[in-house]
Amino acid sequence: MKKYKKLLILLGVLIVIVTAVIIISNLQKKQEAIRVSGETILTVNEANATAIVWNSEENNFAFHRGSDGKWLYDKDAEFPVNQDEVEDVFDLFRELTAAFVIENVTDFAQYGLKDPLSTITITTTERAEDLADKETQARGEKSTDGESRDIRILIGAFSVMDEQRYISIGDGNVYLVKKDPYETLNVPESMMIANDKIPYFSNISTAQVKARGGETWTIGYDKEHCAEFSYVRDDSYYFEIGGKKLMVDPTITLNYFTDVVNSLFENYVNYKVRDEELSQYGLDDPEYDITINTVTKNNDGTVSTGQVRFSISKDPSQAETPEAQEEETAETFKAYLRVEGSKIIYLLDKNQYDKLSAVTYTDLRYKKLMPADFGDVESIDFTVDGE
Repeated sequence: MKKYKKLLILLGVLIVIVTAVIIISNLQKKQEAIRVSGETILTVNEANATAIVWNSEENNFAFHRGSDGKWLYDKDAEFPVNQDEVEDVFDLFRELTAAFVIENVTDFAQYGLKDPLSTITITTTERAEDLADKETQARGEKSTDGESRDIRILIGAFSVMDEQRYISIGDGNVYLVKKDPYETLNVPESMMIANDKIPYFSNISTAQVKARGGETWTIGYDKEHCAEFSYVRDDSYYFEIGGKKLMVDPTITLNYFTDVVNSLFENYVNYKVRDEELSQYGLDDPEYDITINTVTKNNDGTVSTGQVRFSISKDPSQAETPEAQEEETAETFKAYLRVEGSKIIYLLDKNQYDKLSAVTYTDLRYKKLMPADFGDVESIDFTVDGE
Protein backbone atom coordinates (compact mmCIF):
# COMPACT_ATOMS: atom_id res chain seq x y z
CA MET A 1 0.00 0.00 0.00
CA LYS A 2 2.81 2.41 0.90
CA LYS A 3 4.58 1.65 -2.41
CA TYR A 4 1.33 2.36 -4.26
CA LYS A 5 0.97 5.74 -2.49
CA LYS A 6 4.59 6.65 -3.34
CA LEU A 7 3.97 5.82 -6.98
CA LEU A 8 0.88 8.02 -6.99
CA ILE A 9 2.84 10.89 -5.42
CA LEU A 10 5.68 10.52 -7.95
CA LEU A 11 3.16 10.35 -10.78
CA GLY A 12 1.50 13.51 -9.51
CA VAL A 13 4.86 15.33 -9.34
CA LEU A 14 5.67 14.19 -12.89
CA ILE A 15 2.31 15.47 -14.15
CA VAL A 16 2.95 18.85 -12.51
CA ILE A 17 6.44 19.11 -14.06
CA VAL A 18 5.22 18.12 -17.53
CA THR A 19 2.32 20.56 -17.28
CA ALA A 20 4.71 23.35 -16.20
CA VAL A 21 7.07 22.60 -19.10
CA ILE A 22 4.16 22.71 -21.57
CA ILE A 23 2.87 25.97 -20.12
CA ILE A 24 6.34 27.60 -20.16
CA SER A 25 7.02 26.38 -23.70
CA ASN A 26 3.71 27.73 -24.94
CA LEU A 27 4.36 31.00 -23.09
CA GLN A 28 7.79 31.36 -24.73
CA LYS A 29 6.33 30.55 -28.13
CA LYS A 30 3.76 33.23 -27.53
CA GLN A 31 6.32 35.70 -26.32
CA GLU A 32 9.01 35.14 -28.99
CA ALA A 33 7.16 35.25 -32.27
CA ILE A 34 9.36 35.06 -35.38
CA ARG A 35 8.04 36.52 -38.59
CA VAL A 36 9.36 37.32 -42.04
CA SER A 37 9.82 41.04 -42.40
CA GLY A 38 11.58 42.97 -45.16
CA GLU A 39 10.53 46.22 -43.50
CA THR A 40 12.82 49.19 -42.87
CA ILE A 41 13.69 49.16 -39.18
CA LEU A 42 16.07 52.13 -39.05
CA THR A 43 16.79 55.23 -41.11
CA VAL A 44 19.60 57.60 -40.20
CA ASN A 45 20.38 60.71 -42.23
CA GLU A 46 24.13 61.28 -42.28
CA ALA A 47 23.55 64.99 -42.91
CA ASN A 48 21.97 65.35 -39.46
CA ALA A 49 24.43 63.13 -37.58
CA THR A 50 26.88 64.88 -35.28
CA ALA A 51 28.82 61.92 -33.87
CA ILE A 52 29.30 58.20 -34.33
CA VAL A 53 31.02 55.73 -32.02
CA TRP A 54 31.59 52.02 -32.45
CA ASN A 55 33.26 49.64 -30.06
CA SER A 56 34.22 46.03 -30.67
CA GLU A 57 36.63 43.46 -29.32
CA GLU A 58 39.32 44.51 -31.80
CA ASN A 59 38.64 48.10 -32.90
CA ASN A 60 37.21 51.21 -31.29
CA PHE A 61 36.46 54.43 -33.13
CA ALA A 62 34.75 57.71 -32.34
CA PHE A 63 34.16 60.56 -34.80
CA HIS A 64 32.44 63.91 -34.46
CA ARG A 65 31.57 66.79 -36.77
CA GLY A 66 34.01 69.66 -36.99
CA SER A 67 32.99 73.30 -37.43
CA ASP A 68 33.49 72.89 -41.19
CA GLY A 69 31.17 69.87 -41.34
CA LYS A 70 34.03 67.39 -41.83
CA TRP A 71 34.40 64.32 -39.63
CA LEU A 72 37.16 64.43 -37.01
CA TYR A 73 38.70 61.55 -35.05
CA ASP A 74 38.00 61.95 -31.33
CA LYS A 75 41.32 60.44 -30.33
CA ASP A 76 43.37 62.86 -32.45
CA ALA A 77 42.08 65.85 -34.40
CA GLU A 78 45.17 65.67 -36.66
CA PHE A 79 44.22 62.22 -37.91
CA PRO A 80 43.43 62.62 -41.65
CA VAL A 81 39.97 61.06 -41.66
CA ASN A 82 38.80 59.40 -44.85
CA GLN A 83 35.43 61.12 -45.17
CA ASP A 84 34.18 58.53 -47.67
CA GLU A 85 34.82 55.68 -45.22
CA VAL A 86 32.74 57.38 -42.52
CA GLU A 87 29.96 58.02 -45.03
CA ASP A 88 30.06 54.34 -46.01
CA VAL A 89 29.24 53.51 -42.38
CA PHE A 90 26.12 55.67 -42.61
CA ASP A 91 25.14 53.95 -45.84
CA LEU A 92 24.47 50.89 -43.68
CA PHE A 93 21.88 52.73 -41.64
CA ARG A 94 20.39 55.07 -44.23
CA GLU A 95 17.73 52.45 -44.82
CA LEU A 96 18.39 49.32 -42.75
CA THR A 97 15.94 46.51 -43.49
CA ALA A 98 15.32 43.27 -41.60
CA ALA A 99 14.74 39.90 -43.21
CA PHE A 100 13.25 38.48 -39.98
CA VAL A 101 11.87 39.99 -36.79
CA ILE A 102 11.88 38.20 -33.43
CA GLU A 103 9.38 39.96 -31.19
CA ASN A 104 9.00 40.08 -27.41
CA VAL A 105 12.47 38.65 -26.78
CA THR A 106 13.17 37.51 -23.23
CA ASP A 107 16.63 35.96 -23.67
CA PHE A 108 18.95 38.21 -25.67
CA ALA A 109 21.95 36.01 -24.83
CA GLN A 110 20.92 33.30 -27.28
CA TYR A 111 21.31 35.86 -30.07
CA GLY A 112 24.69 37.11 -28.83
CA LEU A 113 23.14 40.41 -27.72
CA LYS A 114 23.62 40.22 -23.96
CA ASP A 115 27.36 40.64 -24.51
CA PRO A 116 27.38 42.03 -28.08
CA LEU A 117 30.32 41.84 -30.46
CA SER A 118 30.01 45.53 -31.18
CA THR A 119 28.03 48.56 -30.04
CA ILE A 120 27.32 51.50 -32.34
CA THR A 121 26.05 54.82 -31.05
CA ILE A 122 24.96 57.52 -33.50
CA THR A 123 24.14 61.00 -32.24
CA THR A 124 21.70 62.87 -34.46
CA THR A 125 19.63 66.02 -34.30
CA GLU A 126 17.05 64.60 -36.66
CA ARG A 127 13.49 64.77 -35.41
CA ALA A 128 11.76 61.47 -34.80
CA GLU A 129 9.11 62.21 -37.45
CA ASP A 130 11.81 62.93 -40.03
CA LEU A 131 13.49 59.57 -39.53
CA ALA A 132 10.67 57.97 -41.52
CA ASP A 133 10.91 60.50 -44.37
CA LYS A 134 12.50 58.22 -46.95
CA GLU A 135 12.58 60.86 -49.69
CA THR A 136 14.71 63.13 -47.54
CA GLN A 137 16.86 60.15 -46.58
CA ALA A 138 17.41 59.18 -50.20
CA ARG A 139 18.50 62.70 -51.11
CA GLY A 140 20.81 62.88 -48.10
CA GLU A 141 19.47 66.34 -47.26
CA LYS A 142 19.62 67.84 -43.80
CA SER A 143 16.24 67.63 -42.08
CA THR A 144 14.83 70.11 -39.60
CA ASP A 145 16.88 70.06 -36.42
CA GLY A 146 15.31 68.52 -33.39
CA GLU A 147 16.68 67.60 -29.98
CA SER A 148 19.99 65.75 -29.94
CA ARG A 149 19.42 62.06 -29.35
CA ASP A 150 21.41 58.84 -29.46
CA ILE A 151 20.59 55.79 -31.54
CA ARG A 152 22.17 52.66 -30.07
CA ILE A 153 22.66 49.53 -32.17
CA LEU A 154 23.92 46.24 -30.75
CA ILE A 155 25.62 43.74 -33.06
CA GLY A 156 25.14 40.12 -32.02
CA ALA A 157 25.88 36.63 -33.29
CA PHE A 158 25.97 35.55 -36.91
CA SER A 159 23.30 33.07 -38.00
CA VAL A 160 25.16 30.52 -40.10
CA MET A 161 21.92 28.94 -41.28
CA ASP A 162 20.48 32.26 -42.52
CA GLU A 163 23.88 33.84 -43.30
CA GLN A 164 22.65 36.98 -41.58
CA ARG A 165 23.51 38.99 -38.45
CA TYR A 166 21.40 39.43 -35.30
CA ILE A 167 21.07 43.05 -34.17
CA SER A 168 19.06 45.04 -31.66
CA ILE A 169 17.99 48.69 -31.83
CA GLY A 170 16.57 48.88 -28.32
CA ASP A 171 12.88 48.34 -29.07
CA GLY A 172 12.65 44.91 -27.43
CA ASN A 173 12.94 43.00 -30.70
CA VAL A 174 15.80 41.17 -32.39
CA TYR A 175 16.35 41.54 -36.11
CA LEU A 176 18.16 39.47 -38.71
CA VAL A 177 19.76 41.76 -41.29
CA LYS A 178 21.39 40.89 -44.59
CA LYS A 179 23.83 43.82 -44.55
CA ASP A 180 26.28 42.81 -41.85
CA PRO A 181 27.38 45.92 -39.87
CA TYR A 182 30.13 43.97 -38.11
CA GLU A 183 31.85 43.09 -41.37
CA THR A 184 31.95 46.76 -42.37
CA LEU A 185 32.91 48.21 -38.99
CA ASN A 186 35.44 45.68 -37.74
CA VAL A 187 38.34 47.31 -39.59
CA PRO A 188 41.77 48.52 -38.44
CA GLU A 189 42.53 52.19 -37.88
CA SER A 190 44.53 52.30 -41.12
CA MET A 191 41.31 51.77 -43.11
CA MET A 192 39.90 55.07 -41.79
CA ILE A 193 42.82 57.25 -42.84
CA ALA A 194 42.75 59.36 -46.00
CA ASN A 195 45.75 57.77 -47.68
CA ASP A 196 47.70 59.53 -50.40
CA LYS A 197 47.08 58.25 -53.90
CA ILE A 198 49.12 58.33 -57.06
CA PRO A 199 46.65 59.50 -59.73
CA TYR A 200 46.28 57.50 -62.91
CA PHE A 201 48.12 58.90 -65.92
CA SER A 202 48.31 57.47 -69.42
CA ASN A 203 51.79 58.76 -70.24
CA ILE A 204 54.62 60.95 -69.02
CA SER A 205 56.29 63.96 -70.56
CA THR A 206 59.32 63.89 -68.29
CA ALA A 207 60.39 62.54 -64.92
CA GLN A 208 63.12 64.26 -62.92
CA VAL A 209 65.11 62.29 -60.40
CA LYS A 210 67.40 63.76 -57.77
CA ALA A 211 69.60 61.25 -55.95
CA ARG A 212 71.21 61.66 -52.57
CA GLY A 213 74.46 63.47 -53.13
CA GLY A 214 73.00 65.89 -55.66
CA GLU A 215 73.17 63.92 -58.93
CA THR A 216 70.15 64.51 -61.16
CA TRP A 217 68.79 63.01 -64.37
CA THR A 218 65.71 63.09 -66.55
CA ILE A 219 63.62 60.32 -68.09
CA GLY A 220 61.71 61.57 -71.09
CA TYR A 221 59.24 60.48 -73.72
CA ASP A 222 59.84 61.57 -77.32
CA LYS A 223 58.73 59.14 -80.00
CA GLU A 224 59.08 61.65 -82.85
CA HIS A 225 62.82 62.21 -82.41
CA CYS A 226 63.91 58.76 -81.22
CA ALA A 227 66.67 58.61 -83.87
CA GLU A 228 68.51 61.35 -81.97
CA PHE A 229 69.08 59.12 -78.95
CA SER A 230 68.55 55.53 -80.14
CA TYR A 231 69.34 53.28 -83.09
CA VAL A 232 66.38 51.06 -82.18
CA ARG A 233 63.37 51.57 -84.41
CA ASP A 234 60.34 53.07 -82.62
CA ASP A 235 62.16 53.77 -79.36
CA SER A 236 60.22 56.28 -77.26
CA TYR A 237 61.91 56.78 -73.88
CA TYR A 238 65.33 58.30 -73.23
CA PHE A 239 67.58 58.85 -70.22
CA GLU A 240 69.30 62.25 -70.05
CA ILE A 241 72.19 62.95 -67.72
CA GLY A 242 74.89 65.57 -67.99
CA GLY A 243 73.35 66.89 -71.19
CA LYS A 244 73.66 63.52 -72.95
CA LYS A 245 70.69 61.40 -74.01
CA LEU A 246 70.96 57.62 -73.63
CA MET A 247 68.67 54.91 -74.94
CA VAL A 248 66.63 52.89 -72.44
CA ASP A 249 64.37 49.89 -72.79
CA PRO A 250 60.82 51.25 -73.33
CA THR A 251 59.21 48.13 -71.85
CA ILE A 252 61.23 48.31 -68.63
CA THR A 253 60.68 52.08 -68.40
CA LEU A 254 56.94 51.81 -69.00
CA ASN A 255 56.72 49.00 -66.42
CA TYR A 256 58.38 51.28 -63.88
CA PHE A 257 55.75 53.98 -64.29
CA THR A 258 53.02 51.33 -64.26
CA ASP A 259 54.36 50.16 -60.89
CA VAL A 260 54.18 53.76 -59.64
CA VAL A 261 50.55 54.12 -60.74
CA ASN A 262 49.57 50.78 -59.19
CA SER A 263 51.33 51.38 -55.87
CA LEU A 264 49.05 51.32 -52.84
CA PHE A 265 50.21 53.22 -49.78
CA GLU A 266 48.35 52.05 -46.66
CA ASN A 267 50.93 50.89 -44.13
CA TYR A 268 51.70 54.21 -42.48
CA VAL A 269 54.09 54.80 -39.57
CA ASN A 270 53.31 58.46 -38.98
CA TYR A 271 50.35 60.54 -40.11
CA LYS A 272 51.40 63.94 -38.70
CA VAL A 273 55.12 64.11 -39.38
CA ARG A 274 56.93 67.36 -38.59
CA ASP A 275 59.84 68.67 -40.66
CA GLU A 276 62.24 68.04 -37.79
CA GLU A 277 61.15 64.38 -37.70
CA LEU A 278 61.96 63.60 -41.35
CA SER A 279 65.53 62.60 -40.46
CA GLN A 280 64.16 59.64 -38.48
CA TYR A 281 63.05 58.16 -41.81
CA GLY A 282 65.98 59.32 -43.95
CA LEU A 283 63.60 61.66 -45.78
CA ASP A 284 65.29 64.93 -44.86
CA ASP A 285 67.84 63.93 -47.53
CA PRO A 286 66.08 61.12 -49.42
CA GLU A 287 67.82 58.55 -51.57
CA TYR A 288 65.58 59.50 -54.46
CA ASP A 289 63.30 62.47 -54.95
CA ILE A 290 61.16 61.75 -58.02
CA THR A 291 58.94 64.22 -59.87
CA ILE A 292 56.74 62.86 -62.66
CA ASN A 293 55.12 65.28 -65.09
CA THR A 294 52.05 63.51 -66.39
CA VAL A 295 49.94 63.68 -69.52
CA THR A 296 46.46 62.18 -69.45
CA LYS A 297 44.13 61.82 -72.41
CA ASN A 298 40.58 62.41 -71.23
CA ASN A 299 37.47 60.66 -72.54
CA ASP A 300 36.33 63.85 -74.30
CA GLY A 301 39.55 64.00 -76.29
CA THR A 302 41.17 66.77 -74.28
CA VAL A 303 44.60 66.42 -72.69
CA SER A 304 45.36 67.39 -69.11
CA THR A 305 48.72 67.65 -67.42
CA GLY A 306 49.68 67.05 -63.82
CA GLN A 307 52.56 66.37 -61.52
CA VAL A 308 53.34 63.65 -59.00
CA ARG A 309 56.24 63.97 -56.60
CA PHE A 310 57.39 61.54 -53.95
CA SER A 311 60.53 60.70 -51.99
CA ILE A 312 61.83 57.31 -50.90
CA SER A 313 64.62 56.25 -48.59
CA LYS A 314 65.80 53.29 -46.60
CA ASP A 315 65.62 53.48 -42.84
CA PRO A 316 68.78 55.21 -41.56
CA SER A 317 69.53 52.12 -39.47
CA GLN A 318 69.84 49.98 -42.61
CA ALA A 319 73.54 49.39 -43.23
CA GLU A 320 74.77 50.10 -46.75
CA THR A 321 77.75 47.74 -46.83
CA PRO A 322 77.55 44.86 -49.35
CA GLU A 323 77.98 42.32 -46.57
CA ALA A 324 75.09 43.78 -44.59
CA GLN A 325 72.89 43.97 -47.68
CA GLU A 326 73.49 40.27 -48.36
CA GLU A 327 72.29 39.44 -44.85
CA GLU A 328 69.28 41.71 -45.27
CA THR A 329 65.95 39.87 -45.35
CA ALA A 330 62.42 40.89 -46.18
CA GLU A 331 61.61 40.70 -42.45
CA THR A 332 64.39 43.08 -41.35
CA PHE A 333 64.18 45.49 -44.28
CA LYS A 334 62.60 48.92 -43.76
CA ALA A 335 62.17 51.84 -46.13
CA TYR A 336 59.85 54.83 -46.25
CA LEU A 337 57.92 56.94 -48.76
CA ARG A 338 56.40 60.39 -48.56
CA VAL A 339 54.21 62.05 -51.17
CA GLU A 340 55.05 65.73 -51.59
CA GLY A 341 53.38 67.94 -49.01
CA SER A 342 51.81 65.03 -47.13
CA LYS A 343 52.17 64.54 -43.41
CA ILE A 344 51.93 60.77 -43.82
CA ILE A 345 55.03 58.55 -43.85
CA TYR A 346 54.48 55.09 -45.36
CA LEU A 347 56.45 51.96 -44.62
CA LEU A 348 57.66 50.16 -47.73
CA ASP A 349 58.47 46.48 -47.81
CA LYS A 350 61.49 45.28 -49.78
CA ASN A 351 59.49 44.45 -52.88
CA GLN A 352 57.88 47.91 -52.97
CA TYR A 353 61.20 49.65 -52.39
CA ASP A 354 62.98 47.63 -55.07
CA LYS A 355 60.31 48.56 -57.64
CA LEU A 356 60.15 52.27 -56.84
CA SER A 357 63.92 52.76 -56.54
CA ALA A 358 64.66 51.04 -59.88
CA VAL A 359 64.97 54.39 -61.62
CA THR A 360 68.70 54.60 -62.49
CA TYR A 361 70.19 54.10 -65.94
CA THR A 362 71.41 50.64 -64.90
CA ASP A 363 67.84 49.71 -64.03
CA LEU A 364 66.23 51.08 -67.18
CA ARG A 365 68.79 50.36 -69.90
CA TYR A 366 68.52 47.55 -72.42
CA LYS A 367 69.82 44.32 -70.95
CA LYS A 368 70.82 42.90 -74.36
CA LEU A 369 74.19 43.72 -75.93
CA MET A 370 72.46 44.82 -79.13
CA PRO A 371 68.69 45.28 -78.84
CA ALA A 372 68.13 46.38 -82.45
CA ASP A 373 66.28 44.30 -85.04
CA PHE A 374 68.94 42.37 -87.00
CA GLY A 375 67.02 43.20 -90.16
CA ASP A 376 68.04 46.84 -89.70
CA VAL A 377 71.79 46.03 -89.70
CA GLU A 378 73.60 47.18 -92.87
CA SER A 379 77.17 46.21 -91.98
CA ILE A 380 79.33 44.91 -89.14
CA ASP A 381 82.94 45.98 -88.54
CA PHE A 382 85.31 43.82 -86.45
CA THR A 383 88.61 44.83 -84.93
CA VAL A 384 90.90 42.00 -83.81
CA ASP A 385 94.42 42.69 -82.47
CA GLY A 386 94.23 46.17 -83.88
CA GLU A 387 93.28 44.99 -87.40
